[in-house]
Amino acid sequence: MEKEKQYKQAYIEITNSCNLKCSFCPQAQQPGGYYMPPEVFAKIATQVAPLSEQVYLHVLGEPLCHPQLKQIIEICADLALPVQIVTNGALLTKEIEEILLHKIIKQVNFSIHALAENYPAEKAAEITKKIANFVLRALEEIPDLYINYRLWSLHTLGEQQEALSQSPLIKCLEQAHKIDFSVLNKPRRHKGIKLCGRLYVHSDTRFKWPDLNSDQVPDNKGYCHALSNQFAILSNATVVPCCLDYKGVMALGNCLEEPLENILSNTRGTVIKQGFEAGLRIENLCKKCDYARRFRRI
Repeated sequence: MEKEKQYKQAYIEITNSCNLKCSFCPQAQQPGGYYMPPEVFAKIATQVAPLSEQVYLHVLGEPLCHPQLKQIIEICADLALPVQIVTNGALLTKEIEEILLHKIIKQVNFSIHALAENYPAEKAAEITKKIANFVLRALEEIPDLYINYRLWSLHTLGEQQEALSQSPLIKCLEQAHKIDFSVLNKPRRHKGIKLCGRLYVHSDTRFKWPDLNSDQVPDNKGYCHALSNQFAILSNATVVPCCLDYKGVMALGNCLEEPLENILSNTRGTVIKQGFEAGLRIENLCKKCDYARRFRRI
């Protein structure tokens, strides 16, 4: 019987480079971006596989930017480490389509909201159609693959739902899937709505990335899944508690220099985790985290 994994998900930043520049996303730390070499990824993923049920291939950055994405996916397959991909979809090509249809990839999330902000309407619609065509193919060829259209854009769900009903990108998706997206405007308990098969649309508000220098009012109370369900590894192999610590402010260690399992159980990490279990945000960065408000226990 396979041993139960300690974490539900791990984030590995295979690149901090991105083809887009969204207002809601902080910029990469290294000029020109950095691409984790496959041999480095293999060393890291080998440590992650026994600990986590699945891996996301991002913190910052667009995973489809990585020129050796195919090798990285094959490393995950060799380790039987399921993959989730979050992408804006603008770099989708026939070659990348084949990569995304690999059986080790369990879910692909398309951040449709990023297209409207970065491209003229006609170009954004063209890319959306290309994404929709891939999704139609995936639904037919890989019915077990989960696919999400992410629409995380405005300040309140009410505003977002009103905007969605008039978005030309939504019109593209409606035509491709022959589905009326007005269902998004109906009251509902969950932010995700099933369209067909394993295809969903997920609408949500934008959030602020935590920053020690932000004007966010510090909040000592709260809960987060960091180090209980998840952890993240930056492109330089720095281990951090969650996928929002893109600067490595809460660095726990470097998994190319010491074992990942030891890093995750060190004193700093233990104190952070125990704090959340008690409903307290211990680290200063956590106290300024806007995303944490989404968790029900707050």
